[in-house]
Formats: sequence, C-alpha cells, structure tokens
Amino acid sequence: SPTLTVTVSSSYSFTPTASDANGDKLTFSITNKPAWATFDAVTGKLSGKPAATNVGTTTGITIKVTDGKSTAVSLPAFSLTVVQPLNLARQFGIATQGKDYDSASAASLAIDGNTATFNHTTCDATNNWWQVALPSALALNRVVITNRPNWSSRIEGTTVYISNSPYKGTLNSAELIGTLKALSTPQEILLPTPRTGMYVIVKAAGSNCLHMSEAEVYGTGALPEAPVFSK
Repeated sequence: SPTLTVTVSSSYSFTPTASDANGDKLTFSITNKPAWATFDAVTGKLSGKPAATNVGTTTGITIKVTDGKSTAVSLPAFSLTVVQPLNLARQFGIATQGKDYDSASAASLAIDGNTATFNHTTCDATNNWWQVALPSALALNRVVITNRPNWSSRIEGTTVYISNSPYKGTLNSAELIGTLKALSTPQEILLPTPRTGMYVIVKAAGSNCLHMSEAEVYGTGALPEAPVFSK
C-alpha cells in the first residue's frame, strides 16, 4: 500500500504490483495526481519531490490498470499529505555563541522561529561564532541560514560546519558544508549525502559580526519523544 505522507524536499515513490494471467501488456492510469508528482503509465509508478508550496493534502488519488481487453481495475482511493519537515534546531537545539553584542542579542534568538529577532556576536575574529547543539548525532541533510535584514554584507564569507564536537576555537575544513553569500534572503545548504553530527557551527569571516534571523537544521535520526501527560 502507498505511503500516505511525505516531507517537503524528500523523495516520494510508490509503484503498485499488478499481473495478468495471460501475460497481456498492462497500462496504468491515475486520477487526482498530486501537482508535484509524475506518473509512469508503463509501471504505475507515482513519484516526485514536493516543495514547501505543496504542503497540504491531495485526496481521491486512484491508480487503475488494464490489459486493454477487460474493464480496468483500481486500487482503493488514497490521500497523500505533504508536511513541513521538523526544524531540529528550533525543536531541540541549544544555541551558544562566542560573545553577545549586548543584552538583547542572545544566541537563542537565531532559533526562536521569529525572523524579526536575531542573534548578534561581538565584531571580532575570536568571538564571531555561533553553534547549536542537537540532542544526539543526527543525519543532517539541510541547513538554512537567514541573515539579519539590511546587513547582508556582513554574512559574506561566513562558513557553516557540521561537527560531532563543540567549537573550541579551531575549525576542521573536512566538516565544512557551505559558505554564505551577501544575501538578505534565506540561504539553503542541501546535503544529498547526509552528514552525521551533533553540532552545527557558523563562523563569520574576518572580524565581521555574526547575526542571523534564523538558523534552521533538518535531518533524521533518533529524536527525543514529546512529553505526555500521565493522566
């Protein structure tokens, strides 16, 4: 049976199994195909990779098969829901940074889910770093950094790393996953081959200040269970 949910930016694939007693050639068709998906009439495969704009549910998806001689038969209709991925930094992360610029520039403001707030380090090469610690080493496949509005020049050359160790003043080039540009729009770093790590470290170039509206981290792994009431 088909999987009924898929996460934004994840690959979805479902291929039904069908056979004909006489060995006749089979042809598949579909109704209510999700807009983001493709369908193969030869194999019946439904596949695709939804974007954030595709969040929601497509109902009444029906896949039929025929041998061209008999009435087509169909699988039970199903619904397919596209969901937003879980931002691990927002949900589970603990953020720290080199040194706060002032009392209103805490590291945690980069993972509070509010793009109107931002962290802010002091403007020196020793303290212009930020990191988020995850609950365990997870397979990370996507990091999104959004700079503070109106100061895009300061994010130019900022480097992003995934590590199993917290930042202690030195960086490992093998852990580098991306270098940011002078943009005010969100910058996405995609990792087709996930990197396993417990820390995402962001280091500004030179003596630039480091300030981010949001730092988002996505991936998979063994996550803490949500709390539940005993009664």
